[in-house]
Amino acid sequence: MTVVIRDFRLDDPSDADRVAAMFNDFDSAWPGGFTRGEAETGEDIRRRAANEPRLAILVAEETETGDLVGFCDLDAQPEQKDKAYVGLLGARLRVHGQGVGKALIREAVRRSAEQGYREVTLYTWAGNTKAVPLYKKTGFQWVPDTDVYMRNFIPSALATPIVRDFLGDRDWYVLHDRDLTVAPDDLTWKGMKVFRYRFRDGDNALQLTYQADSAGLTAIETPDFAVSCIVPVEEAAAGLSYPILWEIEPRRGKNLDCVLIAESDAGLDAAVQERMTVREPVTISRTLAVASEAKPRRAGERTHLVRTTLIIDGRLITLETGVKVVRPIEIQYSGQSLLSGRPEKVTIGLRNRLHSAVTGLLALDPHSSVECGQPVLPFHLPPRSWTQCEYELTALEGGSHSTRLRYRAEVEGGSSAAAGPSVAAHPGGKAIPTSSLRLSGSRSVAFRAFAGGETRASIDVEDDEKAVLESQELRIEIALRGGNTNIYRHGQKEYSVHSGAKLGPPFGSTNMRPPLYSAQIERRANGECLRLIAPSTQIPGLTLERLFSFAAGGVVRVEHRV
Repeated sequence: MTVVIRDFRLDDPSDADRVAAMFNDFDSAWPGGFTRGEAETGEDIRRRAANEPRLAILVAEETETGDLVGFCDLDAQPEQKDKAYVGLLGARLRVHGQGVGKALIREAVRRSAEQGYREVTLYTWAGNTKAVPLYKKTGFQWVPDTDVYMRNFIPSALATPIVRDFLGDRDWYVLHDRDLTVAPDDLTWKGMKVFRYRFRDGDNALQLTYQADSAGLTAIETPDFAVSCIVPVEEAAAGLSYPILWEIEPRRGKNLDCVLIAESDAGLDAAVQERMTVREPVTISRTLAVASEAKPRRAGERTHLVRTTLIIDGRLITLETGVKVVRPIEIQYSGQSLLSGRPEKVTIGLRNRLHSAVTGLLALDPHSSVECGQPVLPFHLPPRSWTQCEYELTALEGGSHSTRLRYRAEVEGGSSAAAGPSVAAHPGGKAIPTSSLRLSGSRSVAFRAFAGGETRASIDVEDDEKAVLESQELRIEIALRGGNTNIYRHGQKEYSVHSGAKLGPPFGSTNMRPPLYSAQIERRANGECLRLIAPSTQIPGLTLERLFSFAAGGVVRVEHRV
């Protein structure tokens, strides 16, 4: 059998009909069925292809029969070059095991690299024992503790000059040396979660190490040398310092003329400039300071980066090592309503992200409409643990009352113990000890108080990216990132809208980082309502608005406006 991989032709009705026939053939091989009992038609295929644009829609055409025997689509978020996504890969049952899937996925990886994407991702399932080895051989790594999310850094590798020099005009797939075991790729290297690639040509090998958090290349080993940038911790707490190391190893008995320049994102301090001749393995050790005001990155955002530029014998190498910044102590508050004029218990959670015990005070800022008998409460947190503080509050009037919680704390054992054992144990990487380490932090909180049958709203962009609309019977929680909505009655979830409304056609991907809604509170005669606003990423100038309010009889009303 001979197949040709080509683009799906939207303007050719016969292409859509043949894809529909292929999808119907998939049905018995898919868990739960592919078509869910309703046969696909050519019109279904044309409509989706027109309304949901992709980076590529690839088909495998059998030259002997003209049948379409394989399908693969490639998606990505507009104006972002971090990740492309394989939404669907499938082949007719009669061609399973004949290389159709391999040819399609290789072309998807090539297209991603050609268009400048850093990585390709996909989902499958653990029982897919035929496909997982295929995905691994084509560069995908199974992310631990997922079922089964896979990441592929081959596009980034193919854009790296030293990789292109090693490969020359040879096929990377042929040289890719990979364990194909159907298991997660759970590798910790020098205190960092990483994914590894090895290309082998006889006795010569090139090894690349990508850091999981940053999706950046953090180490390279070639036949002539090995270089790496290492931050030996999985988490770095704001306000603390950690070791950062650069290792350079010459091979084959050859000296290396080396220039090393390092810089970092705002919130980190790791500036280095060194020039040296390296005759034997050398480790350059510095202190990486994480600013106390450094904020953790949100889901879908890259971690803070240390970028290293190395010039070795005139060859340029760039490393990107991620630093996952966390708050040393997290104040956890999910929101709570109050009845005006009545004392209420309000529970605040505290989480210690450090490897040392912490003792401190949690204080609630005063508010003219909220009375607190004891606004300052003591707490003690063992290493890597949780605790709670309980306030007794009385709302003096109805409304949404916003204020702040603040903590001041002292770490037992100094910065080395706080940073964690992996730091102290790393050769040359022990943090500078101090007799005591003082920490402080804060977060916004809103208390929605009821004096009658009105509704109340609050917006938290700073900490939770969440808006809340509440009556005395119901509470609506809306994630500003994407607009997903949950509705609760007396603290119990009653109904969940898993996806917010989207503008289209054309529709953007549901697999990438969704847009952030802005939110406004509007006041009406019976209380407040929430308006969420999101501009279209596909059509400039078009905006979607969603207005949430309560109607009589416990009805939630959602109005949409374009």
